[in-house]
This record gives sequence, structure tokens and C-alpha cells, in this order.
Amino acid sequence: MLTGTLVTAAGFLPIGLANSAVGEYTGGIFWVVGIALVASWFVAVLFTPYLGFKLLPNYARGSSIQATEAAVKEAERLIAGDADAQSYTSYIGKSSPRFWLGLQPVQPNESFAQIVIVARDVEARERIKARIEAAVAKGALSAARVRLDRFNFGPPVGFPVQFRVVGPEPHVGA
Repeated sequence: MLTGTLVTAAGFLPIGLANSAVGEYTGGIFWVVGIALVASWFVAVLFTPYLGFKLLPNYARGSSIQATEAAVKEAERLIAGDADAQSYTSYIGKSSPRFWLGLQPVQPNESFAQIVIVARDVEARERIKARIEAAVAKGALSAARVRLDRFNFGPPVGFPVQFRVVGPEPHVGA
């Protein structure tokens, strides 16, 4: 980056050093461009990172896979032994395979985990969700950002195919 800055500034050097009417008239371009490029290099390489270091919160961006795994183990302890949970599967660093069209897979990420819980029935699913929400509200899983969601398969729509016929007299039946 510094080399590019200096080469660009050096490209204007002949204008700055010209001993002619053109050099006298446009000589300031070299100094303005050169100083602007070097100043922008200092701002980009030194000043902006320094400001970021001083102003941004003092915590890590994301988490290590070990920290994510520890949070998952804590979450699994909330689920383990729950009579309403038939089974559960944890995915650390990635999302579950796309076994349902409504599920959007997440790109691999060390600070991401997903737990898929299979409940015994719909009522059990709601009880599990309420228990986990209450535990999180009381401070459980404080090292994680928790989002609970349902796989809503639901019953099919009332009619598999629907259409509407509109004519000049919509109140007259066919």
C-alpha cells in the first residue's frame, strides 16, 4: 500500500520539478497530490486502526470453537433428562443439514451452533420452549446469544388448489 502511494505521488514528480511556465502553473498539483496520498496512507494504516482499538469495546469478535462448544454443552444440560424431549442433536461450527425447505443453512462459523430438539408432541414442544426461555431469562447460557425457533410444518392448507373466477356479474353463480 505504501509502495502504491509513493509510486502514484512520484508520477506527478515531473510536473512538480518542471522549470517552465507549465511547471509554474501546475507545480502545485504534485505537492497537493503527494501530501494528500501520504496523509491518506497514514490515516488508513495507522490512525484508523488506532481509533478502532481505542473506541471499540474490549471483547473478541466472534468466539473460538472451544467457547462455542462449552456453550453448547451448557445448553445440552438444560435439555438432558427432559421428559418432553424425545431427542436432540447439536451442530457446532455449522448448521444442520437442510432436511426441511424452510431451514436456511448457515455458512461454517466457529462462533455458531445449532441444537435441533425433537419433542414428544406439540404441547411438549411448547413446554420445552418455555423452559428454555425462562432459563435464559434467569441468566443461563449467558455466553451465547440464544434464539429459539420452531419448525412449523403445520397442517396443509384447506384446499390444495385454489382459484377465483371473476366475471361481469360476480354475484351470479355459474
